[in-house]
Amino acid sequence: MKKLQPVYCLVGEDWYRKREYLAEIKDILLSGDDNSLNYEYLLAGEVDAARVLDAVRTPAWDLFSAAPAGGGPSRLVVVDGAEDFPAGEWRKMEDYFAGPEPGSCLVFLVNKASPEWKQKKLLPSGYQKNFSPLKGKQLRKWVGEEAARHGLRLSPKQLDRCAIAAGNDPGAIAAGLERLFLYRGKGGSVTDRELRELIGVGQEGTVFNLTELAAAGKAGEALALLNRLLDEGEAPVKLLALISSSVRKLWLGVDAYGRSKDAGAALEAAGVRFYREQFIRQVRSLGGGRIACWYRRLVETDWAVKGGEKDPRLALERLLVDLSGTGK
Repeated sequence: MKKLQPVYCLVGEDWYRKREYLAEIKDILLSGDDNSLNYEYLLAGEVDAARVLDAVRTPAWDLFSAAPAGGGPSRLVVVDGAEDFPAGEWRKMEDYFAGPEPGSCLVFLVNKASPEWKQKKLLPSGYQKNFSPLKGKQLRKWVGEEAARHGLRLSPKQLDRCAIAAGNDPGAIAAGLERLFLYRGKGGSVTDRELRELIGVGQEGTVFNLTELAAAGKAGEALALLNRLLDEGEAPVKLLALISSSVRKLWLGVDAYGRSKDAGAALEAAGVRFYREQFIRQVRSLGGGRIACWYRRLVETDWAVKGGEKDPRLALERLLVDLSGTGK
């Protein structure tokens, strides 16, 4: 991305690649000192065109702060779920699209396939970027690039299996590759067994259930679910990594919600796309101090399990009992 445009409309169902593109914009626009005052996140279902236009026309905080190389916008406004805007609201913004504010970058996230989104005709085509789900060779190439980013080497057959498993959710495979890298602590070739564990990313919802039970102080139910997962063959190290990943997202969500009291901001900060209501319930039940204690116990359990704990099941049981009791 050489230079920022004043308006982007990221259209398509591939939410992960859209978020990655948005992250690139943030890195360019909001790098350096704290620029949180120059960033605004809005949910289309909660605002109208007037509110969006007011946000993009608000002058950037500290006009003398470092701007992106080559000049351009110094304020970022993101409108998520923009497919919920009725056609009338889009028409109210047509004059703005013809002459956008040069000091702001306005990004619409449209979570619909491009052919299905009828309002695209109201925006100049140069503002629109398509993020339809990848298929075939494109998807296979993308999986290979994601693996290489973590220093992981996949065989052609392994790439095919990952591409098939990705389906319409490459974010799940990207998260799995990151977890696999964390398990191993290094890059290199991946075994078929490790890959089987990687593809089993569908347990994320179950792990959310585990953390929700712990957040509610229901130690008995959390232990019962944990032991069922272990009895079904889930590896203790894998479950610990999934729990840790879930808690890292919760920490980001708790921090954002504590500052803004905005559920949308918490979801956006943590990058949560699925299990949104479940995630927000947990965020609201956890304070900053409590989530810090959770993270400390996760680190201690990680040391115990990877440092030769004779009974990793017992270590995980102690962890869940402690998480359930923290702050109660």
